[in-house]
Amino acid sequence: MINTDWLRDALLPEHGPPDDTYWKAVPIWCGESPEELAERLAAGTAYEDKGLVFADALGRPLHPHTLWDAWRCIVKAANLPRLRFHDLRHAHASLLMAQGVHPNIVSERLGHSSVSITLDIYSHVAPNLQADAAAGLDALLKRGKA
Repeated sequence: MINTDWLRDALLPEHGPPDDTYWKAVPIWCGESPEELAERLAAGTAYEDKGLVFADALGRPLHPHTLWDAWRCIVKAANLPRLRFHDLRHAHASLLMAQGVHPNIVSERLGHSSVSITLDIYSHVAPNLQADAAAGLDALLKRGKA
């Protein structure tokens, strides 16, 4: 059973997806599941490790419809509104920003050319940035007076 509550609660795109001009690989997992390892070993020398996140049993890219069909099933099973696979990108960025991950890191993960693009799109997710900055400075100044 997949827990999809986080996806339901994640902010859906208000401004639409950013206009991506290129694809960028972002590390999300450093290992293999036992099932993936078993598939790779069973394939033997026929397996082609291309470093893909979504690959078939021989390491080759999946047909886009395979991923799309699986995504539609997950969305339907979770009783979510129609979501594009690309909306995961927005949810990913929104969740990172809401947890206080530095905007530069979020920007790098998204492949934005500038952190200002990330902040223009996602700053509404972290409304406490100004309050947190003021509280941190206040604490620092109070320590200096002691």
